[in-house]
Amino acid sequence: SRHATASPVAYDGVAKLVGLLENVWHEFVPRDEVCRVEAAFELCPWPTLEGLSEDPAQRRIFSGANLSSGCYHNAHTDADFEYTAMFTFDPWGKNSPDSNEIVRWFAFPRLGLCVALRAGDIMLFNPSEYHCASSLSVDRQIFSFVAYVKTAVVAGNDNSRGLQEEEEAINEDRMRAGDC
Repeated sequence: SRHATASPVAYDGVAKLVGLLENVWHEFVPRDEVCRVEAAFELCPWPTLEGLSEDPAQRRIFSGANLSSGCYHNAHTDADFEYTAMFTFDPWGKNSPDSNEIVRWFAFPRLGLCVALRAGDIMLFNPSEYHCASSLSVDRQIFSFVAYVKTAVVAGNDNSRGLQEEEEAINEDRMRAGDC
């Protein structure tokens, strides 16, 4: 990637954070959905981030990431494949690890649900459910790092291509929602 060459330290930091989020994703996403993503990756691998130094392992889920600070997001859905991961953090460490200070809110308006986020929280959510994020609840800079894989990337960005037999089987398994 040109990013890895242009800014290797920053790229490696992002790759490590994506690796952490993938570990959390594997731990808490329902097993049948983990199996579907793994099967899709085996069938049609998509580009993911690789660490450069101490952590050379290639990631197998997230192909994209977004870093934002000091902004809010109107209610929307995303065309992401399965669950998206979000990490909220204070880069200057003004929050102690056991702080209960709410730094922003994340809402699912159709469900009537609002989640209080604290620095250090990781949230996994279904991006096809309407969601939005508030502006900051504190007077300092807080960041949100979101990792995802777009559904179009999983299909190789080629919507004209029909499903292969194995892809049809994955799709049918998804409908049955059985464990793998």
